[in-house]
Amino acid sequence: MFINWALQEINLKIVYYGPGMSGKTTNLEYIHSKLDPSLKGDLVSLKTKEDRTIFFDFMQIEVGRIKGKKPKFNLYTVPGQVYYASSRKVILNGVDGIVFVADSQPHRMEANIETLLDL
Repeated sequence: MFINWALQEINLKIVYYGPGMSGKTTNLEYIHSKLDPSLKGDLVSLKTKEDRTIFFDFMQIEVGRIKGKKPKFNLYTVPGQVYYASSRKVILNGVDGIVFVADSQPHRMEANIETLLDL
């Protein structure tokens, strides 16, 4: 958590973490589609031509005030592919909360466990 006293903002970093193709980006897309436009920023996605997340997805949510300060939730996803392990570590730096997104398909159980252990 980072408090910007000059702007009276509380910044919180939430990261969606899970194996590749488990639904992390889909989670953010759903949240973005359901929020009032006045509460959200743009959804930024850096994807490959196959629509896979290459570095991260990002969106910011601003809701109300707490004791005069404006909380801002910065939501990120990490790429799930093993190849991007170093990117995940960079994105997790300074994280305040993690949402683990598991793939519910039985044949993906091993990938879920490997990703959880990697976390």
